[in-house]
Formats: sequence, structure tokens, C-alpha cells
Amino acid sequence: MNKIKHIFYDFLCSFMPHFWATLFYSFIFGEHPKIELPRRPHLKLEDSLTGWCHVSFETFYDWCVEGSVVDGDGIGYYATDDKRTNIPVLPSSVVKGEWDKSFSYVAWKNT
Repeated sequence: MNKIKHIFYDFLCSFMPHFWATLFYSFIFGEHPKIELPRRPHLKLEDSLTGWCHVSFETFYDWCVEGSVVDGDGIGYYATDDKRTNIPVLPSSVVKGEWDKSFSYVAWKNT
């Protein structure tokens, strides 16, 4: 898929379910979009947040944009209000706008 078609498909997916975006794309271009979707690891929740800095995503976002937290500083995982997930979050991805919007918290640990 060329870049223009990819941008168009991303645009469609921004306001309609992927099924309908794919159907619409196929109708217009006569081909199925060949998109590699990122694989998300199987979600596991860890009970303990002991030793982790548990902050809201908004606070973590501010830290990333300010440069207070960078990739080499430590390790971070998305979190719920009381548990840590096994899905990593990188400050560089947050600065680029590439983060999982389904989580409201981050568990961070400096190394």
C-alpha cells in the first residue's frame, strides 16, 4: 500500500470502526488494505505497585514532554488505578503521540 492510501486508511479509521473503513477502502481502491497491526502482548496484571512510582498518565505525559523522564532513565508500564500491567510504555513514544489511550495510569521505576 502506498503512503497516500495508508494515510487515507488511517483517516477512515479515525472516525469509523476498522470493519467499515476496510470495506470503504476496498470499494474505492478495489483492493484490501494490507496493514500490519501492532501486536499487543497478552494483558497480565501485577498486584504489587510496591517500589513503583504510580502516577496519572497526564503527569507522566508532562514529565516526558519536559524531558524529566527519558527512555534510558528506567522502565515504565501502563497501569490501572491499583495494578501494573505487563505492557511497557516508553517516554519517546509518548512524546511522539504513540501511546495506548485505554490506560489512565503509569507505573515507573528508575533503574
